[in-house]
Amino acid sequence: MSGIPIRNIYYMILYAFDKVKHLDQIEDKSFENVSIASEVMVELFLNEVGNICRKGIYRDYNRVTEESLFIKGKLDIKSTILKSKSTSTIIYDDFNGNNDINKIIKYTLNRIIFSNVKQEFKNRAKLYYSYFNKVDLIELSDDIYRTCLLNRINSNYEFAIKLSVYINKKIIPDNHKGKLKFYDILDDEETMSTIYEQFLRNFYKIHTDYDVSRKNYNWFLKPLEGSDYSLLPKMETDIEIEINKDYKIIIDAKYYKEALNSRYSAKKFASNNIYQMNTYLVHNLRYNKLRGILLYPCVTEEFHQYFEKKNSYTIEFHTIDLSQRWNEISQNLISIVWLKWRLAFSLMIVYIIITLKFIEYSCYYVII
Repeated sequence: MSGIPIRNIYYMILYAFDKVKHLDQIEDKSFENVSIASEVMVELFLNEVGNICRKGIYRDYNRVTEESLFIKGKLDIKSTILKSKSTSTIIYDDFNGNNDINKIIKYTLNRIIFSNVKQEFKNRAKLYYSYFNKVDLIELSDDIYRTCLLNRINSNYEFAIKLSVYINKKIIPDNHKGKLKFYDILDDEETMSTIYEQFLRNFYKIHTDYDVSRKNYNWFLKPLEGSDYSLLPKMETDIEIEINKDYKIIIDAKYYKEALNSRYSAKKFASNNIYQMNTYLVHNLRYNKLRGILLYPCVTEEFHQYFEKKNSYTIEFHTIDLSQRWNEISQNLISIVWLKWRLAFSLMIVYIIITLKFIEYSCYYVII
């Protein structure tokens, strides 16, 4: 989706990855060297790796098996007996940087170097690559991401590891004429949908004082004759904001290039989105105040539509213009959630002003 300023892409990604503490680094930043969304992720990754290198890469004890003339650690008797050479197979623990998280970083740097990214990024990747010379370069699999362990000592790797997933799978995913192809994630609706959803959820976590989460719901179905319940799709909300025990807002983040479908020259909201939101709301009828909001990024037109199920809940359709200044985006996101409260507050203020005026005039006439 074009039209989103690079500065706002930075903000969205930092919110999505729960790294809002880095926002102050963007205030005076020049964006001349970054032109597309994917470059934001690559630059943030290289910034994180640069910080890691300056502090020193993470080292721990790793199992080493090698041939040696000298005994060190444990002796692998079986392997040694089978050899005709005078060397022995020894096994020992060595304190080094050849661990899974460094292998992920090195692999990602290697892909940046041999992709068609801009030369500036390649030069930085080559510089940081030298810090990982003693780390094995291996082909990454999903398993290594699942098994790599982050702890208090190596927690500074967390953001870089998360960014590497997108870089390796979405930004530089495959070969193209002998060189790794660099893609813009703005063209990948699935990736941007995930970032948009995570951005909204973390935004409301930070900027409201209420319980913000996501929740799984069960289908009102009972498997019969040995049917497998696990075959049913997961029913999980994007964002739930519980104001109190009587008031809940459920938000579904919809990152679509077109929010309205055209059918026979008439524009309509997608019916499956309404069915989905309606299902979420039905599971929460215990709340006296219940709102379902489908929140779209503004593309061609802005809209705010409200529909009510009598004596029950509302389903609302809103857009947020991501091309605005960031403070305007923040204000609009807050106003969408607090719309009804803001109206009630405005009416209360008007009532107070009218009451004060009435008291003022009453006192004036009493004095006269």
